[in-house]
Amino acid sequence: MSEQAGVMEDGGAGQRALWAEAGWRRWVAASAAARLSGTMAAFALLLAGELATGSYASGAWMASAYAFGAAAAAPFRGRAMDRRRLPDGLTAPMLGMAGLSLALAAACVVRAPLPLLLGLSLALGVVPAGVFGAYRALMPAVLPARLLEPAFSIDAVLVEVQWIIGPPLVGALALVHPALALVVMAACNVGAALLNRRMPGREPPPASTAPGERASLIPFRTGLPGLVYLCVISNGVSWGLVDAAIPPRLDALGVGAEAWGMMAALLSVTSVVGGLAMAQARRPGSDGAAMRRALLFLVLWGALLVP
Repeated sequence: MSEQAGVMEDGGAGQRALWAEAGWRRWVAASAAARLSGTMAAFALLLAGELATGSYASGAWMASAYAFGAAAAAPFRGRAMDRRRLPDGLTAPMLGMAGLSLALAAACVVRAPLPLLLGLSLALGVVPAGVFGAYRALMPAVLPARLLEPAFSIDAVLVEVQWIIGPPLVGALALVHPALALVVMAACNVGAALLNRRMPGREPPPASTAPGERASLIPFRTGLPGLVYLCVISNGVSWGLVDAAIPPRLDALGVGAEAWGMMAALLSVTSVVGGLAMAQARRPGSDGAAMRRALLFLVLWGALLVP
């Protein structure tokens, strides 16, 4: 019991020392501003697309184009950032995302054609891809090595906090104007770019240790059974369908699509609770038990979507 109390005391001391670091506080402010725009993007595009075309389906296509661009470009954009000095390398993509967000807001207000909206949405995903990973790569330049472990732990919690804040913020802004969230996304990125100027720099690694030019899928084809990838894909597809289908359903019921923001935040909160509960479990159990538990929750997720 005393050993556990000692560990908790050490953890608390580490967190206090971490928050006493001015560099850490600047890093949190800059990364939070950048990440907030990412948590807002999908819902903001869904509502802006409906404003421009009168169809939530068009908004869903825009959100999908954004997600596809971000996923496809992330390995290559991340590799490019590894070869640049940070945080200087973050300035162009963040200002680019700000400009694209404003362009999308204007295009939706003037009801631009869907192909143009899709192209801008795709670019909105491609341009800032890799930014979030670059912030983590910058962390060792901001903090002493002894504080990195608590910093990474707290950062994982901060990511969830951003997902709790982002969707409700989009919903609240949509009550003023459906495209306003895109303007706020632009402001977040400009603010983060300005905050970056107050952080220490990280030089790129030597060419001999930098990641290779070519991307390889070999690590994804080895080490894990195919069923795991199938479950991840099916889970992602179902989440995407929920993200696209529930807001128009809420609108049809007279509640308003903006209410999805609070529902998405509630999902994030319960996700945090579930993760903390599993982390605190004294006896995690066998791999088979973990698989059965995961399948049970997936079945419950699917069953609860039906009503």
